[in-house]
Amino acid sequence: MDRNERFRGRLMSGDKIVLESITGLLKTHRRAGGSIGEWTGHFEMGEDQRDSVVEGNRYRIVLIDGRSGTVAVRMREDSEAPHPVVQFHGTGSFRN
Repeated sequence: MDRNERFRGRLMSGDKIVLESITGLLKTHRRAGGSIGEWTGHFEMGEDQRDSVVEGNRYRIVLIDGRSGTVAVRMREDSEAPHPVVQFHGTGSFRN
């Protein structure tokens, strides 16, 4: 079963905070047995933050509920969105 949820959190690179406050959509894909196998999502960021995130780099998303996980990011230029959109993809379970 897939689950979609809104999230709030921060984007980290090692111990460094890259983006202090992000909000977006998270989609988790469950494996047989109930564990999370894959998760994807996206968030918007301000134009002034565009240089903070490097496409293809791996970052850690830390959600306000304590879950976290490593993701690969991709920038999406979307003429519909008022701000740059960052898509992310992770595998395995979130850690608490």
